[in-house]
Amino acid sequence: MTDKNADATQADADADAQSQADTTTTETQVDSDDTISLEKAKELRSEAANLRKRLKDAENKAQAAEKATKDREDAEAQEQGKWQEIAKKRDDELSDIRKQLADRDLSDLKRSVATKHGIPDDLMDRLHGDTEETLTEDALKLAKLVVTRQAPETDADRRTTTRTSTKKQGDTLTSYEFGKREF
Repeated sequence: MTDKNADATQADADADAQSQADTTTTETQVDSDDTISLEKAKELRSEAANLRKRLKDAENKAQAAEKATKDREDAEAQEQGKWQEIAKKRDDELSDIRKQLADRDLSDLKRSVATKHGIPDDLMDRLHGDTEETLTEDALKLAKLVVTRQAPETDADRRTTTRTSTKKQGDTLTSYEFGKREF
């Protein structure tokens, strides 16, 4: 086995010496059987350089294509996000409109119940409830506490009317009637 190692070492040394000698001559040995001229070697090196350049250009184009694809995907995602944002705004606006409509409907219902039970418009907002039944119950309770105001009499009306009261004992008096009441 040592003979084989010695032969291999000797062969490597001979090959190194031969390759140094070949670089100084006009021909280069490629394989053990083929030799090429210096012009052919320059041509092959030039072709290899050209191929390396084309490879680099192709890699740059591939990177540019990847970047363009990524940019396009980002733009699509951004556009999709804008559509989602617009859709959310529209949903919010629709919710606001529905709430306003519900508030208006409730106000109309309160006005109707208040008018039906003789409650003045000033006190209409004091009615509580969401349905006609609950508003009617509350209106009946409020109507018991409220006396409908009559327009105050003018001085001419006061002079022509008698001072007798048509109210029965226990009836609720308006503040005007209470102030004019004789004790």
